[in-house]
Amino acid sequence: MGEKKCSKCGIEKSFEEFYTYKSGLRIGKYSASCKACSRVRCIKYNSSHKEEIAFNGAAYTAENWLRNNSYLEIHGQLEFDGDQICTVCGETKHCTEFYKHLSQKLGYRQDCKSCCRRRDKGRNKKSLTN
Repeated sequence: MGEKKCSKCGIEKSFEEFYTYKSGLRIGKYSASCKACSRVRCIKYNSSHKEEIAFNGAAYTAENWLRNNSYLEIHGQLEFDGDQICTVCGETKHCTEFYKHLSQKLGYRQDCKSCCRRRDKGRNKKSLTN
């Protein structure tokens, strides 16, 4: 494999020692600085901007907390009643019929346990036949 010269340290290194761009106009191209120099740059930045990073993190958390709570206020009757509608079978079932999933807005998966089991059985049969 080829080599590339790091723009920060000036040492020629293999392409494996450089990050590749995963989006934008430079997809698949290598960064100008090597991974080691990039790590040092990130550590320096994070240590000199601790307050700003903490503030932005707290602001992001507060913003998302408000957004999620407004969703619960609008759709809260499903959670308070303990009922939820399955997106697969369309039935309204009690929340105990759904697996917990903390990243979902109501705290439960969108498909009920029986639909999950049915889906998983189909996957297992396919993997056994292959």
